Amino acid sequence: MDTTTVYTANIFTAENDDLLGAVGFYTTQPNEDYDVSVYLSPGEENVTAGSPALTLSGHMETPGYHTLPVEDEVLLTKGEDFSVVVRLTDSWYKYPIAVEAPIRSYSSKATAHAGESFISADGVKWQDITKKYPNTNVCIKAYAKYPSISFNCDNVSVKAGSPSNITVMMGRAPQGIAGYQMQVSLSNPDVAEITGGVSFPDWATLNEISEEQAGTVTMKAVDLGTAIQKNAKEIVIGSVTITGTNEGSTGITVTMPMMTADGGDAIVPCDLTTDISVHEDVMPPTPTPPVAGGGSGSSGHGSHSDVGAAHDVSAGESKSFAMKESSFSQVSISAKTNIKEMMIVVSDVGDSAGGYRCANRSGIPLCGGRASAYQR
Repeated sequence: MDTTTVYTANIFTAENDDLLGAVGFYTTQPNEDYDVSVYLSPGEENVTAGSPALTLSGHMETPGYHTLPVEDEVLLTKGEDFSVVVRLTDSWYKYPIAVEAPIRSYSSKATAHAGESFISADGVKWQDITKKYPNTNVCIKAYAKYPSISFNCDNVSVKAGSPSNITVMMGRAPQGIAGYQMQVSLSNPDVAEITGGVSFPDWATLNEISEEQAGTVTMKAVDLGTAIQKNAKEIVIGSVTITGTNEGSTGITVTMPMMTADGGDAIVPCDLTTDISVHEDVMPPTPTPPVAGGGSGSSGHGSHSDVGAAHDVSAGESKSFAMKESSFSQVSISAKTNIKEMMIVVSDVGDSAGGYRCANRSGIPLCGGRASAYQR
C-alpha cells in the first residue's frame, strides 16, 4: 500500500529564557506515524539547520490535537528562534496535518505572516506556506515549562502539639528572581495551624509577613542583589511551621499571586497542594516487671519490648522480626503503608500474645500494618 509522507514546520521566537515543556500538532486522520524534531537557531532557508536538540517518534491511532511532553532539557534563550518540525506518514491521505487558513463564515479572520510556517516534500528543501496559501499556518505549537515549586516532603505527618517545618522550593529560575508574593494556606485550620516559624532565605533581603486569616499567611520578599541569577536551581523560597491541633487531615496549598524575574517579566508557577495528617501523641504502655515463672526467654507471664535497632517495612511488604526480650520467637508485620523507624512492643499474657503493636522510636503508635506474634 502506498504511503504519503508530509513534512511541516513552524519557527517560533522564545519570549523568555525558559525550558521547552511540550510540543503539539493536529492530525486529520487515524493511524499516523510521526517524528518530531526541534532545532535551535534555524533560518528560513534552512529550517533544519544543524543537529536537532530533541527528537520524538511514535504512532497516533486517533485524529485530533496531540500534545507531547518534553522530558529532555531543551534550554530556550529569550529572542532566539527555534523550529518544531513534524513528519507525518499516512497510508492513503495526502493531507495528514491540519492548517489554519481564512475560510468564509468559519475562520475568515485567520491571519499568518511570512517566515512562520513551512512545508517540504523531503524535509530538506522548504517553502514558506504563505507563498502558496496566503494567511495560512500549520497547526503546530510549542509550550514552555512552568517553573516548578515543591515542598521538602510529601504527605506531611505531624504529631498533635508538635511543630513541623515545611520548606517551599523552586526547581529552577530561568530568568532569576527579583521578588515574589507567596500565600500559604491550610484548608482545615481546626486540624492544624501555622504557628510562627515563618522564615525567608538569605537572598530575600527585603521581606514582609502578613496573616490574613486563620490558617493563612502571606510572605513577600525582594532580591535586592543578584543572588538568584539566570538558571539558578533548587532555590529556597520560604519556610513555615505547622503545628497539629486535632487529629485529622488538612490540605496545605501554596499560591504565587506575584513573582517577577530579573528584568521585570512575570513568572507564573503552578499552584502546589499536598496533605497534612495529624495524629494524637499516645505513648505505649509502660512494661510491667515479669512475675514468677516468667522472664526473658520463657513462656511465662510478663511484658517485654523489642529494644533493638529500628526497622523499616514498605507498603505491601511482610517481614518477620526475632524478639530479643520476649517469650515469643518472632513478630510478623504486614504493612499497609510505608513504616519507617519502627520498634515492636509485645505484651505477653500466659501462652499467647496478649497485645502487640508497632511504634516509632519516640513511642508513637504506627497504624500502617498488622502484627502477629509467634511463641518460642
